[in-house]
Amino acid sequence: MPEGAPKTELLDKDARQGRNDFKRIGYGGPCPPPGKPHRYFFKLYALDAKLDVKAGAGRNELEPAMKRHILSQTEWMVRTGDSVDASKTARMGRSDALCYELE
Repeated sequence: MPEGAPKTELLDKDARQGRNDFKRIGYGGPCPPPGKPHRYFFKLYALDAKLDVKAGAGRNELEPAMKRHILSQTEWMVRTGDSVDASKTARMGRSDALCYELE
């Protein structure tokens, strides 16, 4: 998705956006609360089919539709905050999942 994509349910070439954790359309980016470190999880899936999910759908509609079509997946966990050592990277329990700690 290009940077600055409009926060609308329908995009060019039949692309669709769903609702995020804040029940809004589009990506809002990280905005950690002040104080202690905060974690963000980013998931990426390789699918074997185009999904028939309506524009504006949320996670509860998307994940069941993807379940039988996942060829591969990965997840990144990013930590932000003052007490995080930026030189650390660590493997997580899931296959191919990397954890990056950033300041």
